[in-house]
Parts: sequence; structure tokens; C-alpha cells
Amino acid sequence: NIWNALKHEKIHLREITIDEPTEAFIQYLSSYTGLRSLVITPTVRITERQSDLIAVEFYTHAICAHASSLEKLEVLPAYEGRWCFGEHNIQTL
Repeated sequence: NIWNALKHEKIHLREITIDEPTEAFIQYLSSYTGLRSLVITPTVRITERQSDLIAVEFYTHAICAHASSLEKLEVLPAYEGRWCFGEHNIQTL
């Protein structure tokens, strides 16, 4: 998939807009630093549980790598769950 290819080739995007974050996407984000803009609009193609699992991985691992460079973070989730701001991600944000 595209995220594995970008990671393998060490291509580091500075701006990303994505509607279907996956585990491969989270692994890609975790592999480098320097992202400036990230817009995530998860779709309803996955279950609420799957969405929550990906959100936890995102806030636990991926976003930390870009904390010093990220200027724009926009998350518009299909399900409220773990994507939304709360006690579960306050330390990261």
C-alpha cells in the first residue's frame, strides 16, 4: 500500500489529508518527524471499535513524532469516540 511504500522509500510528507486512517498510515506517521499539516476525516467504512483502536494508536504513537512541527491538526471523526479531545489524549495534545 501507499503508506508502506512511502515509509520504505523514506518519503516524508509535510501535509496530509486522509479520509481512511489505517494501521499502515499510523506506522508511516510514526516513522519520521516534520509533518506540518494533518487533516483526518475518518469515514464510516470501519466500525466504531476499529476507529477507536486507530485513534488510540494515533494519539499514543504517531502524533508525538510531529509535536514540534505540526501547525495544523484537524480531526473530523465519523464517530466521536477516541478521536475527540478528552482525558485519554490530553497529555499528547
